[in-house]
Amino acid sequence: MIAYLSGKLIYQSAFLKKDNFVVLDCNGVGYKVFVADKILNGARVGETMTLHVYTQVAETALDLYGFATREEL
Repeated sequence: MIAYLSGKLIYQSAFLKKDNFVVLDCNGVGYKVFVADKILNGARVGETMTLHVYTQVAETALDLYGFATREEL
C-alpha cells in the first residue's frame, strides 16, 4: 500500500467535482491522485507536493486519494 507520495506536480484537472485530480512525478513515475478542491486550488504546476494517500482497491480499479495531512486521511 502507498502511504504518501512526494513529487513534482506536472498536471492538474478539475473537469468535474468528482474527478479532481493531480499527476505527481515521483522519480519518473506519474501517479494520478484524486484530491479535494482545497488541495487542487492551492496546487501549482512545477512545484513539489506531498500527499498522504489512501489506496482504494476494487474489482475494476485501483484509485489513489490524496490528503494534505495524516489527520485528514
